Amino acid sequence: MSSRRAIQLGVAAAMLIAAGALFVRWQSATGRNVDFPEGTLWVCADAACAAEFSKSLKELAAFYDANPDGEMPCPRCGKPGAERALRCPACKRAFARSAVRHGKATCPLCKQPLPPVAPG
Repeated sequence: MSSRRAIQLGVAAAMLIAAGALFVRWQSATGRNVDFPEGTLWVCADAACAAEFSKSLKELAAFYDANPDGEMPCPRCGKPGAERALRCPACKRAFARSAVRHGKATCPLCKQPLPPVAPG
């Protein structure tokens, strides 16, 4: 193997390692993880607002560290009491998890059946 070829392979390997390191750093900087790749979904409890928004796990941790007993505020209207939400696979709209209780699970917005979710 010529020294030129060895240098090219070394540079290529260094670039791959650097790209991998940047990817790992970017993933950890976004505060998202494999369980919540888009973050956690929330919906404003005020029916007049009903804003949908997401929070990364890092944002949630920072909020609850600063406000241990606080309710998540809506970023649009500022009112506290936003609720964790689910997204309907049929209508693609978000609704509060508390809207689905016992019995056959249907979307409270479009009334389509929801797929079963894992317990817990």
